[in-house]
Order: sequence, then C-alpha cells, then structure tokens
Amino acid sequence: MVVNASNTVLDGLVFSDGHANGAGVHSSGAALYKGDTYDNLTVKNCEFKNNVSLNAAAGIHARFDISGFLLIENTKFLNNLERVWYKDTTV
Repeated sequence: MVVNASNTVLDGLVFSDGHANGAGVHSSGAALYKGDTYDNLTVKNCEFKNNVSLNAAAGIHARFDISGFLLIENTKFLNNLERVWYKDTTV
C-alpha cells in the first residue's frame, strides 16, 4: 500500500505477502510505503506478515521531509524479510 495523504490512520488491517523487488523507491516498503512529502502516519491494531523487500523496510517504509510522525500501536510484525547493506565510506 502506498500512503499519499497526510494525517493517515490505518486501523485493523493485515499486510501480507508484499514484495518490493524493483529499483529505487520500489525496493523498500513491501507492505506499506509513505513518501517524504506527507506528514503523520498512525498504524494501529494491524499485522505485517510474510513481506519481502530487496533493500530495506519489508514492513513499513516511512520517510519524512521536515516534520511529522510515525505512531505504531498494538501492531504485530511477523516473518518479514529484508536485505540491508551499508557502504562503509570511512577512510
């Protein structure tokens, strides 16, 4: 699911079997993706299970441009898989 609105509340949903296996923004947020131009996301009484992400954030990918919040209440994350790597740029 892609969130394209500010002040979004998701309540009582099941996010399962999502795959983020594309390039760029399509490589993360397999279950739920919120871009950086929208503020305030609340997720409550939900379940995220069996989601797979090529990059990061198999469950929730939430970015914020300047302000906003991500509030998670009474939510389960089960068997989500992501591959994360970081390039060490220290000299």
